[in-house]
Amino acid sequence: MNNPLKKGVEKLGEEYPIKIFKRPKLKNASLVIGWNKDVSKLGAKVLNYLDNKLGYQEFCEIETDNFFPYRGVEVEDDLVQFPEIKFYVSEKNNLLLFKSAPPQYNWYKFFNLVLDISEQYAKIKEIYTIGGIISFITHIEFRELIAVFNSTETKKKFTNFCLNINTDYKTPPDQRPTLSSFLLWTA
Repeated sequence: MNNPLKKGVEKLGEEYPIKIFKRPKLKNASLVIGWNKDVSKLGAKVLNYLDNKLGYQEFCEIETDNFFPYRGVEVEDDLVQFPEIKFYVSEKNNLLLFKSAPPQYNWYKFFNLVLDISEQYAKIKEIYTIGGIISFITHIEFRELIAVFNSTETKKKFTNFCLNINTDYKTPPDQRPTLSSFLLWTA
């Protein structure tokens, strides 16, 4: 097949170039999603923890052109920070990991692309999103881990962990949903 894109770059659909670094051998995998820019960078920290414990490899990268403005480049510690949209894989744990800066626009297309890649290359069966939220408590008070579920079967799996599993989160009226809520709605 004659591919006009660079070597290692594929197109999913008609308009979204992705770079494939490794073709994972996964089936019925779990997808864990962490955002680089949530409160306290919790999502990125959890994915880094999983990397240290499980070891994962880069699998795929989505080109940022359709989801971030070029003027959106940030400078941190005197270094230019480009948005990152990457998938990682741990084949021995049947796990697909996704780490990204929150998209600036085209949320629906962005999440459909994430889900299409996850389904096509990993045949995912479940999705876990991780994110921090602002809490109005002092820095010395106990932090609570809250889990929100969209199925009773999954909720039952987590009853033996130190999680508050009885929260029924709803986006406040007239507000935009969180990234994770929007992603799960798209799924």
